[in-house]
Order: sequence, then structure tokens, then C-alpha cells
Amino acid sequence: IMEIYFVRALYFILVITLLLGCATPQLQPTRPLFSPSNLDADHYQPKVDNFVVIWDTSSSMADEYSGYTKFRISQDYLSALNQTIPELGYNGALRSFVKVKSVSEKSNLLVYGPTKYSTAGFELALKDVKGPIKDGSVSLAKSIDATGEDLKATQGTTAIIVLSDGMNIDQATVDAVQNLKDRFGDRACLYPIRIGKDPAGVKNMERMTATGACGFPVVVVDRKTTYSMGDLVEDIFLVEIDKPAPEPLAKPI
Repeated sequence: IMEIYFVRALYFILVITLLLGCATPQLQPTRPLFSPSNLDADHYQPKVDNFVVIWDTSSSMADEYSGYTKFRISQDYLSALNQTIPELGYNGALRSFVKVKSVSEKSNLLVYGPTKYSTAGFELALKDVKGPIKDGSVSLAKSIDATGEDLKATQGTTAIIVLSDGMNIDQATVDAVQNLKDRFGDRACLYPIRIGKDPAGVKNMERMTATGACGFPVVVVDRKTTYSMGDLVEDIFLVEIDKPAPEPLAKPI
């Protein structure tokens, strides 16, 4: 009899364990929203000597858009961009309004560089940024002004990539871009990347683009972009090398 009770109890425990296991939701890996392109570094030479990414992580980037926060969309976009850029010796930097593990909220912080660009180093900096700051009054102007100071110590050309929803762009930001253009001319080209299609954000980004700084705008709407990652990286960073055709194999005598 004791054996029967024991077997029944064991059976009951096994059934409960299986039911609980089925009821527990399985954590699925988070899929990236954008895919990098694979560019063969041997086929290119650098078009720029330096690049700076200014990442808008102000409070409006916490808003949801197309099923995700704009912060998540922008972080995944920058990660795919980073994984597409070949390591060809240019210097890289990342500025943001951030809260990171070791730093309290700041209105402008150099998160990475300026240093010789590496994919791994830039990716670590992206992952260290923990989300939008709460202060809705910060302006991109500070980051752009600080970038201008960084450029004083550089040689050659610089690509300045501004990733934003446009909601944090004010007249001070437009003036800062104009000042950058006046100081550096075509040595510094601006590439505004807009997340979303809020009418105010669209208008603000257009105001920044209208300063006449060299470069071109990019739009990310509903997780679709006007440029593929490969095309964008080629147009901003790279010059394709014309390699001579391989010599034909000698015919056997």
C-alpha cells in the first residue's frame, strides 16, 4: 500500500511540474530591428578621416513609435550601422544625453572617443547607454558646439551623424549647425537621421538641413529607411577601390 501511495505521489509531482513548465512563458531572444550589411574592407578606402555620432536620447525618445520606443529603434539602428562600418583607420566618437552605469544624467557627454574606431569599442559604448534622460529641456546645440571644439584638434574631413526624432531641435541647434558650417566649411558634413514622422520633428530636422552644410538627410519611418545600411555607409564613409582584373592563368605548354 505504501508503495502505491508513493508512486501516486511521485506521479502527481511530475504532472504538476510539467504543467508549470508549460505555463511558464519562454523568454525569446530580442531580435534586432535592423540588419547590418557585409562590406568587404579590401574593396574600399576611407572617404573621411573622422566621424562623430550625436545621439539624441532626450525625453521624447522614450515615446513609443511603430511598436517600440524611439530610443530602442535608434539604438538598434546605430548598432546595425556600427556593424556595417569597416575598420579602415578613421577616428570615431559618440556624444549623447545619457545615463550610464557609472555616470549620473548629463545633458551632453562624450560616450566614446575620439579614438581610432573599432566596431567592438563603439558597440560597448552603445550598450552602456541605458535610456533617455528625464529632462525635456536639453538641446542638441550643446552636443554640436562640443563637437566643434573636438574638431579643432583633428585633421582632414569629418562626418557628423545626428540621430534624432527632431523634437529636441530648437533655434539654438540650428545656429550651432550654422556656426559649425561657417567654421569648417566642407571639412565637416552633416547627416541628419530622423526617427519617426511627427510633424514638428519633420519641420525641425528640415530647418537643420536647410543650413546648407554638406551631407544629406536620412529618414527612418516604421522601421524602414530611405537608405540601406550598406548604401549609407558607402556614401558617408567609403570610396570603392578599382582593382585590376586578375591575370589569366597561363595555358599549359
